[in-house]
Amino acid sequence: LVSRIDALGAVPEMELPDSKLALLKEGSPAMVTLTTGETIQGKVRFISPRVDANTSLVRARILLPFDKGLRPGSFAQARFGATGADGVVAVPASAVRYESGGPSVMVVDANNRVKQTPVKLGERTGDYVQLIDGPPAGTRVLAVGSSFTLDGDIISPVEDGAGPAPAAPAAN
Repeated sequence: LVSRIDALGAVPEMELPDSKLALLKEGSPAMVTLTTGETIQGKVRFISPRVDANTSLVRARILLPFDKGLRPGSFAQARFGATGADGVVAVPASAVRYESGGPSVMVVDANNRVKQTPVKLGERTGDYVQLIDGPPAGTRVLAVGSSFTLDGDIISPVEDGAGPAPAAPAAN
């Protein structure tokens, strides 16, 4: 709910699940999508120290630049911690291993040797999961079959949907 608009801009008040608090801090980027479909980038200005006991939601305020599409009382959706596709590292959800030590991915090095690497997960969107902490963008990870692979195994990777090599014709 957009609660206030002044010469400095708008300050919508958003509610988010308390489970997302670890991903959020004052100054974090926020992308606010208006009912018109327009998206505006802002920053988290305030996070309430109180969790609503009935809903488990926490209120946060976002500072947005002035925009004529913002009106007091209007509604908007916010995504926290990302400013669009730039700077966000995500992997297929199938690449994430869940074990007692926490989530991890299997990184594939230049020699096709896999190394189990712990990760901290962010938002899940469709078939992808954001990595808040883990290997840098561009790192090859095992997208499927990681639960059947051990740290140090050497694999024969198939790159991005190329599929397996065709079978050789049978000899007569």
